[in-house]
Amino acid sequence: MSQPPPIPWESAFLAGIAAAWAKRRKAIGHQARIAGAERFGPSNDDSDERFVLAFAKGAHQHVTVTIRATRRVQVVAAERVPNDGWAWTFSDAGRLSADGPALIAAIEQTLSACYGMTAERTAEFTAIWRPLLAKGPRAVD
Repeated sequence: MSQPPPIPWESAFLAGIAAAWAKRRKAIGHQARIAGAERFGPSNDDSDERFVLAFAKGAHQHVTVTIRATRRVQVVAAERVPNDGWAWTFSDAGRLSADGPALIAAIEQTLSACYGMTAERTAEFTAIWRPLLAKGPRAVD
């Protein structure tokens, strides 16, 4: 039995991100033990459409990227140590100032940087994400 056609994205921006993800999905799957994507539509509480990419690099390293239709992106990367808390954490957010392929490339760089990461080296993640995430006021249309 054939599956119904996918529901179209309401946001052209998120559709572009999803297309870029579809092109690199298999390659990224070789860099992470688990790679998954979830799509969330607008709900009754007026939240916007969003796309969440989640990765597990090993048993304890995790990277999650949440992309909203408003171009807001949140990145969280961390490694937990069993029975001892967190070995290192990184979190950043801002408005995405790039396109889908650049975002997916940054995710791939983040996954590569996780190898051998320590709390003292988390600035490497900032170097990856700072050029893509705008922090200042929004431009007036």
